[in-house]
Formats: sequence, C-alpha cells, structure tokens
Amino acid sequence: MSCHACLGKYAPEAQPLLAAKKEEAAGRSPARIFKDYVHNAALMAIPAALVLVVTACVCLGLGYDLPTITGGVEPGLEFPEPLVVNPPGNARAEAAVVFLHGLGGHARGVDGVGIAANLIQLPGVKWIFPDAPVMPVTVEGGRNIPSWYDIERFTDSIEDFVDDKTRIIQSAQFVTGIVQELVAKDGIAPEKIVLGGFSQGGAVALTAALHGASALGPGVSLGGVFALSSYLPMRDMYPSPMMPDPSVAARTKVLIAHGDEDAILPLEFGQVTAQKLSAMGANVEFHEMYGVGHERLGDEETAILRRWLAQLV
Repeated sequence: MSCHACLGKYAPEAQPLLAAKKEEAAGRSPARIFKDYVHNAALMAIPAALVLVVTACVCLGLGYDLPTITGGVEPGLEFPEPLVVNPPGNARAEAAVVFLHGLGGHARGVDGVGIAANLIQLPGVKWIFPDAPVMPVTVEGGRNIPSWYDIERFTDSIEDFVDDKTRIIQSAQFVTGIVQELVAKDGIAPEKIVLGGFSQGGAVALTAALHGASALGPGVSLGGVFALSSYLPMRDMYPSPMMPDPSVAARTKVLIAHGDEDAILPLEFGQVTAQKLSAMGANVEFHEMYGVGHERLGDEETAILRRWLAQLV
C-alpha cells in the first residue's frame, strides 16, 4: 500500500461553509454536522448541475432494465433512474465510472455531479450517477432522506459503527445490476468499469466491487474502486461465503482519500479500510488529506482522482 499526504483546496463558493465548519466542529455532534452538511449540499446542488450543462451532454435515463430489489426489506428499496453523462462529443463509451453520492445527497447534488464536474471530460468515459432510495434514517430521527442504507448513529471508532447489512447488500446488488448492463448493452469491458463514491456511497461502491465482479463470471474483476471520506462495511465478514471469489480483492485496484479533520467519519475509518483491503491482497493507494473534513473534493483530491482514473480508463 502506498501512502501519500495532500493538502486539499476548495472552490470559492465552499470557503465560507468550510470556515464555519472548522470553527464550530469542535462543539457539534456528528449528527449536527451532518444535518448542516445536507442543508448546504442542497443549496449548492444547482450551481454544480449548471457546471455540467456547460461541460457535457447530460442524458436522463439509462434505458436499462435496472433491478428493483425488494427482498427482506419493507417497504422494498426503490431506486430512481440514474443520471447519465455521456463522453464528450457523444463519442462511443470505451469506459465507465459509476459514482454514488453520500447520505442525504443526490445524483445532481454537490456530492454527486458536483464532485465529478472537473472529471467528466475524460475522453471516452461514460459517467453514471445513481440516486439512493428514500428511506427513514435513524440518525436523522427517522426522517425520510436519500440513503443507501440506515445509519443508527455516528461513532468515533469504526469498530463501534453498526452496519445495516441487509440494505448495504441490496444497494450493492443494484450497483452490480448497472455494471452488468454496461457490459451487456454498452459493450464495455469489466476491466474498464470503475466504481466509486463519497461517504456512504463509497461504502456501497467498495461492497459492490468485492461482491459484484463474481456475477460477471469467474476470474473477472472491475477496473477499480475509489472511496472518498468513506469506509468498508462488514469487514469481519471478509473473506466469506458472501464473496464467492476471494481472489477478486487481489485483482482490485483501490483508491482511498480521507481527511484528517473528518468529524463525521474520522480518519480511522479510512485507515482501517485501507489496512483491511491490503491484507486481502488489494492494490491500495491511500491518501491522508491534511486539513480536510467531510467535504467535497478540493483541487488536490481532484488531481489525485483524475490521475488514478486516467490509468484505469
């Protein structure tokens, strides 16, 4: 595992919010910080979407028969149609990136297209931004918000974090369905498909990358997976019968970036995830971002992700 340290920078419109967060974080609970993050993410969603309209051709809807997974959860999880950004100039897609937003976010928000706004011009790459189903979230007092799975509470230690295993697997299966359609209908090779996500979305992306590749056939692996301010859930279950082909991890390239001032998912979450995946044989690149909290990508993080993606797609 290679480790790097980078200082994150942020877009001008984010600076007042980030300054306020740094001043107040010491006196706020993770739940309070998260509520403020969701509020500000919603306010910043429209500018992020406008950037996309200028820089890319946006098509609503995949035209795929995406699965609605209902087993084991009442009511069943219903996934909205993903947002799709075709390659520049509507060129034929030779590769694809599936990016999952965080808890309380959405595909068109600051932690969806807002994160990828400076990356979508990678030649020949189709970007897919799924939306999480809306469900009651315990840490939000049961309020219905977009969420890939339920979260009981935020914790300082990853070992105390309770995983909603059923919904995590269901959301990962949904992402796997998108990957299968990219292979079957777009003709994109699995090794040219990258999964990624921010916060909660990164947890689902990691799970899908480890489990979903086996659904594509023996010996098949995806191009890679990246997790921003995130973690690997259900770590004690790896390797397990849930993972039919344990060698998938050894063939998986992983990028993890985590801020050392993250007050929602502390740095330990990223560090433990990198250690676990490395122990499983994955090729892990870990970046500790100095002076960075639980926020959108800055210039340095964007440069890291761009370089890493360019090697894979």
